[in-house]
Amino acid sequence: YLKEKREMIEERIRREKALIRKLDLYIKPTDREEISMTYQIVEREIAPILVASIRYKGKYDEVGKYIGTLYKAVKGDGCGAPVQLYHDAEYMGEGADLELCIPTKKAVRNPDVTAKKLPGIKAVCTTHKGSYGKLNLAYKALMDYANEHEITFITPSREIYLKGPGMIFKGNEDNYVTEIIMPYEEEK
Repeated sequence: YLKEKREMIEERIRREKALIRKLDLYIKPTDREEISMTYQIVEREIAPILVASIRYKGKYDEVGKYIGTLYKAVKGDGCGAPVQLYHDAEYMGEGADLELCIPTKKAVRNPDVTAKKLPGIKAVCTTHKGSYGKLNLAYKALMDYANEHEITFITPSREIYLKGPGMIFKGNEDNYVTEIIMPYEEEK
């Protein structure tokens, strides 16, 4: 009787392990993707850049409300990928202080946008390939680097959307490319 009971328990364990392996097929790919993402962190100087911008308070994903207005104002004078500035030092949710910018060849004159020069900065940078929902992985890599090298970040940080959703078609999120630029205080 005990041998039969033992075999029944072992069989149940085999079935449960098989079920766990099946579940892992759905759970593990995300884990593997996050673990396998490695970020090359570089410190570099970012040159000043002339931009047309709209500063607003809102949610991080509201960039779509303003991008069309910027491109209309800039017309043919745009000369680079859109840049989002984050003026808050930490995550703010719905009331974030944001500024969307488009690099320009010359100062744009339009009542809906501000023409300004973003200052040159020293920064820690990395590039993220993938959906915006996983940008936190790149930020974590930058924060880890800053902690290891005793670097203190200042605002505003920048995200440059090198490849993202188009105006009409969304495209594959796995192919989005975002450069993250975190300015830092220089030692005195």
